Amino acid sequence: MTQHHPHDTGYRELFSHPEFVQQLLEGFAPAEVVEMMDFSTLTNHSG
Repeated sequence: MTQHHPHDTGYRELFSHPEFVQQLLEGFAPAEVVEMMDFSTLTNHSG
């Protein structure tokens, strides 16, 4: 049985928008890591 937590909805919403994921990574990941990423390839996948 899958248990859902109150924060699940917020994470699901955040990660359903590629531009938000890009901004999150640009703000928190090291610049060297972000420079290796091609954000144009981000796509949604079902969980």
